Amino acid sequence: VRRLCYLSPPEAKALRGPERPIVLLRRHGPDELAASLTPNLNELGVMLPYTPLHYLLFATSSCPAVLVMTSGNPSAEPICTANDEAVSRLEGIADFFILHNREITARADDSVLRLLSEERIILRRSRGYVPSPLALRVDLPPLIACGAELKNTFCLAQGQQAVLSQHIGDLVHPGYLDFFRQSVQHLRQLTGIKPLLAVCDEHPDYQSSRYARELQLPLFTVQHHHAHAAAVMAEHGLKSGLAIILDGAGLGADKAVWGGEILLTDHLVYQRQGHLQYLPLPGGDAASRQGWRLAVALCALNGQALPSHLLEIEESKRQMILAMVKAGVNCPPTSSAGRLFDAAAAILGPCLHSDYEGQAAMELEALAWRAMRGKSPAEALAQAPILPPAVYERNNHVMIIKTVPMLMDMLNLSRQHEVGALALDFHLWLCRALSALAGQLNPRGDIPMILGGGCLQNNLLRQGLTLLLKEQNFKVYSGDQVPVNDGGLALGQALIGGSRYVSRRTHAGC
Repeated sequence: VRRLCYLSPPEAKALRGPERPIVLLRRHGPDELAASLTPNLNELGVMLPYTPLHYLLFATSSCPAVLVMTSGNPSAEPICTANDEAVSRLEGIADFFILHNREITARADDSVLRLLSEERIILRRSRGYVPSPLALRVDLPPLIACGAELKNTFCLAQGQQAVLSQHIGDLVHPGYLDFFRQSVQHLRQLTGIKPLLAVCDEHPDYQSSRYARELQLPLFTVQHHHAHAAAVMAEHGLKSGLAIILDGAGLGADKAVWGGEILLTDHLVYQRQGHLQYLPLPGGDAASRQGWRLAVALCALNGQALPSHLLEIEESKRQMILAMVKAGVNCPPTSSAGRLFDAAAAILGPCLHSDYEGQAAMELEALAWRAMRGKSPAEALAQAPILPPAVYERNNHVMIIKTVPMLMDMLNLSRQHEVGALALDFHLWLCRALSALAGQLNPRGDIPMILGGGCLQNNLLRQGLTLLLKEQNFKVYSGDQVPVNDGGLALGQALIGGSRYVSRRTHAGC
C-alpha cells in the first residue's frame, strides 16, 4: 500500500480495523497499475484482505502484490447471490468462477471512508457497519424512512435508536428495487421493528416514495435538502441549525431542481434563506451527464463566444441546445451545486461528458489539488484570488449567490491562466461565497452550522468551508459516521417524520 499511496498512521489503523473498509488514499503518482484505473483522479480506494478466500489468493506464489477487485455484478445491477445467477449474469465479463456451496443471504457492498486529519468520514456505510444502530437524542415511534432514489439506504427507527440499512443502490434500476424490498423484510426481521408510520421524499415519482405509499401507513413526506440537514442533526444531537446543503438534485418547494441551499432548519420545518443562482438545465437529466449542454447554454445566454473545446461538439447538437434555451423548452431551472461543477468543468475543458456520477466534479477537484502543489487548504485560501468576489441578490427575503457572472469571468480568465489554477480558484470562490453569506445570515454566530449533501464528499470543498466558517467562530457539523450523500438521507427523514408524528403539528396522508 505504501508503495502506491501516502499512508498516515490513522489511515493504516482504519485499513486494519475489524470493519475492513475501502479507504480512499492519496496516490503517489504513476505506478504499475493499469492506466484505466481511476484516470485523472488523485486517489485510490484500497482495502486489505478480509475473507478467507482473499488470504488464500495472496498466499499463492503466483499471486500479484496487488489485486484489482470489483463487486460481482454488471454495471447498474445488484450483486449476484447464487452460483447459477452469477454464471448466467457475469458470462462474458468474468473468465473464471470460484463457486461455493453457501449462497449469499444478504447482499452488502464494501463500506468506503476517508480520513480527514484523524477523523474517519464514512462515504458509504455498508459491510462492517450495518446493522449497528445509531444512537439518537430523541424518542421516535416505530417507523420506516424509505430514503432517496439514488445511493438508496432506508432506515428503521424506534425509541432512541435508528438502524440504517446497507447501501442498496440506485432504485431507477428494477433489480435494485427487488433488492430494496428484500432488504426491508430482512432488516425488519432482524430488528423486530414494526413501523407505525412511513416517511419518504417529497418527490412523488421516486421508487422509494411509491413503496412508502404501498405500505398504507400514515405517510409523512420530507423535502430532500431538509432531510440532508436533519441527518447531520440526528448524528450530532442538534435541535436546529443553519444548513449549507450542496448536492446534485432534489425537488424544491417551488418545483425547481434544488441543490445549492442555505436552510434555517429544525426537526419539524425549514426556511430557505439563500441559494445558488438558478441555471437552465437543457434536456433535464441529460445535462447531468453532458455538462457541455450547460456550458453552451450559458455562453449563448451571455453573449460569449464558445471556447475551442466546446466548438468540437457537433454543430447540430449545439444548435439543438440553443433552440431549447431560446424557446424555454425542457430547460428546468436548477440551483444545484452539482450542476454548477459540471458547468465549470465544461467551461474549463477537463470534462464535457460524464461516464459516471460526479465525474466532472471529481476531475475538477483533482486538478485543484494538483494546482495547490502541496499547500494546505488554509494556505490556498490565504492567496490572492483570481476570480472577482461573489455578487449577491435578494429576492423575497431569500439571498441568491450569482454564479453566472463568476462562470463567465472564469471563461474569460481561462485565456490567461492555467486550467488547474482556475479549478482551484473556483473551489475557493464557492467556499468564500457560501461562508460570507452564512455570516450575514447568522451574524451572532449562535446558530450551529450544518454542512450536508453529496458535494461535501469533495474534500477540498468540505475543508475550505469548514475553515472559513470556523474563522467566524461558528460551530460546524457535518456527516462523519453517516454519509453526507443520499446514503444518509433516510436518517434525516426518520428524524423529521418521527418528530412530526409525535408533535402532531402536521397531518399525514395515506
